[in-house]
Amino acid sequence: MKLLPLSAILAASALILTGCDDDDDDPVVVPPPELTMSYVRVIHASPDAPKVNVLVDEATVLSEVDYQQASTLLALPSGSHRIQVEGILADGTAATVFDATLTLDPDIEYNITATGLVASLLAGSGPTPFAPVVVPRNLLTDDPTMLRLQVAHAAPAVGNVGVHVTGPDDELSAATELTELNFGEFTETPVMVDTGTYRVRLTDPDDASIVAYDSGALPLTDPADLFIAAVANTQSGAAPVNLLVADNAADENGNDAAIIQDANLGSGLRATHGISAVGGVDIWVNGSAPEMGSPLYNLTFTNTTPAQGYLDLPSGDYQIQVALNATTDVVIDIPALTLMPGRAYSATAVIDAMGAPTLWALEEDLRSIATESRLRVQHGSQSAGNVDIYLSADTTPDEGDIKLSDVPYLAESGILGIPPGTYNLMITPAGDAATIAVGPAELTFEAGMRYTAIAVDDPDNVTGLATPGIGIGVIGLDGLAAE
Repeated sequence: MKLLPLSAILAASALILTGCDDDDDDPVVVPPPELTMSYVRVIHASPDAPKVNVLVDEATVLSEVDYQQASTLLALPSGSHRIQVEGILADGTAATVFDATLTLDPDIEYNITATGLVASLLAGSGPTPFAPVVVPRNLLTDDPTMLRLQVAHAAPAVGNVGVHVTGPDDELSAATELTELNFGEFTETPVMVDTGTYRVRLTDPDDASIVAYDSGALPLTDPADLFIAAVANTQSGAAPVNLLVADNAADENGNDAAIIQDANLGSGLRATHGISAVGGVDIWVNGSAPEMGSPLYNLTFTNTTPAQGYLDLPSGDYQIQVALNATTDVVIDIPALTLMPGRAYSATAVIDAMGAPTLWALEEDLRSIATESRLRVQHGSQSAGNVDIYLSADTTPDEGDIKLSDVPYLAESGILGIPPGTYNLMITPAGDAATIAVGPAELTFEAGMRYTAIAVDDPDNVTGLATPGIGIGVIGLDGLAAE
């Protein structure tokens, strides 16, 4: 997120009026009226929205605000202001997704939480279209030795919840419920509490034993003025929300939000067989072989387990071994693969630079964005050398295409945002656009979808995408398939 100067908004100069009377030609200086100020914080809490720009009175004050980021409190002259939010599209242009005039009262702090779903806004229907939730409150003037807390429900897919703020070891009951909130609602009055260690839990309003979110122990030992939004968890793990906690201690990028995940959040893992010379394999976890019929049993070349989604695993350190199917012949031994809570990983069996089989593990970003397709491309073909990868509207690669240049073995593109549409995928040797080793393969990329393409050795041309004699194929994941 980029925080921009507010000079276009805050520029004000004294009004100097010069007059005369019958006796004196000295100028009379009339002081300007006292300028009263209001304060605005902007929070990006829309799980399927791209990065956004925020404009006040047509001047950009925040740029490239990403999901789960919050600005500092911005000082604005009290009164009416035009507030606009622009979504940054995959082609670099911006589209206005919110445009309204808000009246800001003096000495009031406004927490403007952009939430809801852009997909519902674009479709013209849906229960939770993209819109701001505006939470006004007085500037903190009470005891500065205490904590002030206010909570908003900003997770579109989550219904009514009971909010409990307790000691870390307190039992839950109807008596510990602070309030009940549905999407778009917030606690009307901030709560003042002593500093200390707390625990936030969201439950079924009718049964406090059903916990949807558990922060674990939160050491809030310093006085602070906190605005807390329950936002959608777009990554791995069963908990549907994270807590976004905003205060006034911004980091170097102007972001003053801390993200608190569920204390019991697990991890996600999927494995892909990308070594053409190795037959079916079993994936052993912590020294235990998979049972027959398990998704980890007899994984064959170009296949992924699970076929859709990710295996849910407790976070922590794992020993992962890959053995030939129905044997104890281990071909890959990874003694310590760390899976962090709330994160998802893809592990592809490949040949490393020394010629030995290994796992190529990458952390994934599971968030879908309604205005773009998200694509990751991995080069896992040992025999291919450096390549150029094209996405083209036609069947001829050229510099006008979406292009990844001179990609070496075991390199990957990161998560690319691309305009939705139909493209031809082509892979050529680096610098040699005339030799198409893979494709043209017609692929359709839909808005709001994520895709992964892995180039692998394919001597038998089993994927149907390789040019004879070059031996590159493509594994398509997340619904990616050649037509």
